Amino acid sequence: MSVDPSRLEMATIPADLVGRVTRLEEHQRLIARSHQNFLDIFEKMEQQQDQLIRAQEILTQNQSNLAVAVKQLADSQLQLTRFVERLEDRLNTANAAIDRLDRLMDYVLRESSPKTSDRSPEE
Repeated sequence: MSVDPSRLEMATIPADLVGRVTRLEEHQRLIARSHQNFLDIFEKMEQQQDQLIRAQEILTQNQSNLAVAVKQLADSQLQLTRFVERLEDRLNTANAAIDRLDRLMDYVLRESSPKTSDRSPEE
């Protein structure tokens, strides 16, 4: 009668040690799974950190672009204000010239119209 050597070894190992080994193996599997989960989480965090860094770079660039746009807007507003002031000056000059022409026309019409005092009563 031949005896299977693995059975012989199992027979000589106390049952409580077999149970402990089984629990240790299960703990090792749990630790390995937890370690893999940790690595997955860490990788996702690195990806999110990279995304945040890219978003921060984009935000910084947008802020810079906005600052340039605000300065350009202020410059344009100043140019527009100066243009409107020049336009108002020209309009005031034109209005003054029109007023002078109106007064001149009134004077010319008054002077060119026949005066009632110059008429003789016979007419």
